Amino acid sequence: MQRIQIIGGAASSSACGLHDDLISSSNPSNRCGNGGDGPSSSIFRAPCCGVPLEYPTSASASASASASASAPAPWQWQPVRCFAEFTLPRLKIKIKKDRPLDKVADKAKELQPIITIRDLILRYPKRAIPFRIISLKRRELGLKISDQKVEDLMRRYPNAFEFFIHPDDKQKWCRLAPQLKELLKEEKRIYAQEEPLVVEKLRRLLMLAKDRRIPVEKLLAAARFFGFPDDFEASIIPKYPQYFRLREPHKPSRAVELVAWDESLAITEFEKAAKMAAKERGQGDNFETRGKPLAFKLKYSAGMQLRKKTIEKIDRWQKLPYICPYQQVDWVEEGSPIAERKMAALMHEVLSLTIEKKILIEVIGDFREEFNFPNRVAKAFNRFPGIFYISLKGNVHTVFLREGYNKRLLVEDHPLVSLKWKYYKMLQDGPRMRSMGFKTGRTVDDGPLMRQSIVSSRLENAYVIQESVDKETHGDNSVMLSDHEAESSDEFDFSDDE
Repeated sequence: MQRIQIIGGAASSSACGLHDDLISSSNPSNRCGNGGDGPSSSIFRAPCCGVPLEYPTSASASASASASASAPAPWQWQPVRCFAEFTLPRLKIKIKKDRPLDKVADKAKELQPIITIRDLILRYPKRAIPFRIISLKRRELGLKISDQKVEDLMRRYPNAFEFFIHPDDKQKWCRLAPQLKELLKEEKRIYAQEEPLVVEKLRRLLMLAKDRRIPVEKLLAAARFFGFPDDFEASIIPKYPQYFRLREPHKPSRAVELVAWDESLAITEFEKAAKMAAKERGQGDNFETRGKPLAFKLKYSAGMQLRKKTIEKIDRWQKLPYICPYQQVDWVEEGSPIAERKMAALMHEVLSLTIEKKILIEVIGDFREEFNFPNRVAKAFNRFPGIFYISLKGNVHTVFLREGYNKRLLVEDHPLVSLKWKYYKMLQDGPRMRSMGFKTGRTVDDGPLMRQSIVSSRLENAYVIQESVDKETHGDNSVMLSDHEAESSDEFDFSDDE
């Protein structure tokens, strides 16, 4: 059980009703806590409808009188109170484990070594490499197991990898099996279909970045989480010169830069959901979200109990204005509750752009400079335990957007996520095929057509038998493992080999 701190978010009643209670007079001096006598005033003018307004400044009596005469109408004011006067101590909440999300993070480790070996084989032009290369690069690839365990792992899935003796050097080589090649073709088709969304998502990420640019190396590390193809630098960037520019293309520090800002994209997924909810309530299509007290959806792990006083303080924090991360808001005071709201909105938007509404802390931490994240990124996410959850399963730190999941299932599906479940199904079938006597080893002179027919007949018999068993025990929906099967399934040992 972890003990972490989150924001207090408490404020006086006038501070919580920023959008209406404080707008009581058309005279600017009446809205300043000290009578509008200069920068020490507790209320200043913030951007209204995206147009920056001026801060109140000290002036002589005559200047104040003239300012009062030409004061703007009350609706033109969007006052924001300085938060130093009511910032409260941080709330302490005991975080309980979220077992459904922990299982999602734990299952991801099953597929990772297979994808790692697959990507290594795909780097070579003939899509086949000597096994000794995999052995030499196993530590570099994150496979902290011995040579024999790597081979045992690959032989465990004959529907993913093939071993053969090369006729020239008489050494053991390996390549991809036909079933894995078919999944690769399907993945390529999905990337082609999703290309417009990939372009839009990359533009929005660049719009969130501080200098409107992100290093290619960091984008490559996060490509799988955002649904980018691995070769997006060659297949996407040159294809859309009106959107992207590659700075210093021949250097390791090359970066993708945004060519032009698009205001139509400067709306968060959170704002889109708020507008859709307002439309369903009959509030029309032009519902304004900027500067409104939009509340984040809060979900907690089972068994978490909050005190009444804690709930009240969080509710008051939820009533503070929503700060869109695409806006330039230099007037927000660092360390204030509204600055916490801005950071929560930014992290919420970044996770909303991922296809599985989750990402590794190690990966998102690399964007610290571009997105102005705190140095301790994990602690920043833990400050909002009702919005995000960090799982420690799988020997990695995975941060989830809670509202993106209904227990273990994604609320919004994605074609690449559906394809991922086909990979899991392939791994589930691998040991079953091996138990039927199907081997990964073969020589280069074996007849591929005869071998394929043997595979098809064996798989057909296996599927007929397994379908009858699954329908008797689990019904027709037997593709996804149940909780009990996931826990009791035979897993490969990835621990360090002493």
